[in-house]
Amino acid sequence: MAESAVDADDIAELETVLAAAKQPLVVGRLLQLLGEWRNEFAQRSAAAAPAAPPAAAQPPPPAPRRPSPPLAPSVTRPGATAAFVPIESFGWDQDAYPSKYVSVYLTSGLDGVGDLPRENVVCKFERDAFDLQVHGLAGRNFRLVKTALEHDIDPSESKCIVKKNRVTLKLRKVEREFGADHWGALTKKRPGAAAAGGAAGGGDKDPAAGIMDLMRDLYEEGDDNMRKTIGEAMLKSRQERAAGADDF
Repeated sequence: MAESAVDADDIAELETVLAAAKQPLVVGRLLQLLGEWRNEFAQRSAAAAPAAPPAAAQPPPPAPRRPSPPLAPSVTRPGATAAFVPIESFGWDQDAYPSKYVSVYLTSGLDGVGDLPRENVVCKFERDAFDLQVHGLAGRNFRLVKTALEHDIDPSESKCIVKKNRVTLKLRKVEREFGADHWGALTKKRPGAAAAGGAAGGGDKDPAAGIMDLMRDLYEEGDDNMRKTIGEAMLKSRQERAAGADDF
């Protein structure tokens, strides 16, 4: 049986679904899958390219460029459509017990962020998630989305603090009977993540089956708006692929 591998059509369909996603949980999970598929496709394409024969009188060809980091899906803002570069470098900590805040520090790659208009740096806080967006920094837009936080936070008391070259998020802990929770990690560990990673590394999983399983889980777990979004995105993808087939 031939090994099934990710192709350009699989990536295009996943990007269509990402473009319609709105919930931070959906965006985070789909973005992770898109990055894995793009890297796999880029590596396979580089390996399949024929090697150039050595030339005695010519210098060796330049080394191949490393694949660019995967971009987050396009999102609609008033008057513009923006693509986001995921923020990969950040740190977090909390003060000694009984601390009231968990602090998330972004100090790398955001030089000059404090000179932007304040409305260009926004963070949406939810009970167990946050979505930070930085627009128009050095001609690019940056984003950090974290879902399934280890403990609940109080969105109304959480803050986004912008300095000259850094951004700090202050996540307000929820007060319990004996004080606020102590956090051992920023996000919860996903059950079975190690086993799933091992299966994916084998290369035997059908990409189409993978995306359908993910869509089914999100559809069953989501509310009516999420189900409507997923249904519309899949219908649009099928229509576009059918139109492309009719052109030949």
